[in-house]
Amino acid sequence: MVMPQPTNSFHPSLLHPNYNMPMVEYPGPTGPIRVQRGWTDPDMMEAGKQLPSLESGGYRFGEELVSFCKNWSPTSHKLRRLLKNRLTSDQFQRIATDLDGDYHQEQSEWRAAGAYERWVVGVSKAIERAFPQKVCMTTIQQCTQKKEESTEDYYHRLIGVFEQYCGIPKPENMDRENYETAYESHLKNMDHLSGFRPSVYHSVQSSCIGWKDQCLKEICRHAKHAEERQTEERDKELEKRPILWWEKRNAETESALTDTDSDSDLDPLDDETNL
Repeated sequence: MVMPQPTNSFHPSLLHPNYNMPMVEYPGPTGPIRVQRGWTDPDMMEAGKQLPSLESGGYRFGEELVSFCKNWSPTSHKLRRLLKNRLTSDQFQRIATDLDGDYHQEQSEWRAAGAYERWVVGVSKAIERAFPQKVCMTTIQQCTQKKEESTEDYYHRLIGVFEQYCGIPKPENMDRENYETAYESHLKNMDHLSGFRPSVYHSVQSSCIGWKDQCLKEICRHAKHAEERQTEERDKELEKRPILWWEKRNAETESALTDTDSDSDLDPLDDETNL
């Protein structure tokens, strides 16, 4: 029987260990350094709550995943484990092969992360491909301005709903002057202006000449101005109400006093004569 010979060499896997901990930034002698910290299951699940649902598609999930990795810097193995717990079995199997590899962030700056950054972005794009956005125009059309909601808040909410259900990613150059993207054109074709309160809607139609051809930024500028004007007029009306009430009350009191004086001026003898 041949006995195995002892060896002083390390196992090959120890040369490239798999870290299952997130990176934490600490001050070092030459600048910020990344240190591995133990990450418990409760910590992992709590941090993963910021990731949205995949029900409406993978575009937003992919964006949030990149932000998540920038903030928490999980290793590739830890991120794989987190997504396995966060997604359903079927969802995870669609992207399982894209999660292969051994990556972790060594540099404090995201742009200097190198292979780790490219891997995270690759996973994000794989999720976008595996889970295309679902289109639901009914949900977009039902998104209208609430009673106490400002035009700016409604606009941002509408953009969020449209981005989630239109199936078109929001472009980065959307706010450029005199430039209309396909994303903005689709939103305008749905007559998004009708979602504003009727008073704002009709005011914009009157004040914004050629509003159908204007960019969203310009239309929202007119909507905000119309809302401010209407708020000012409403505040003035509210200020006048107490004054008008007192004027009406005084007029009624004076009228009552006048009627009383008229009755007292009548001669009782005239009444007796008439009798």
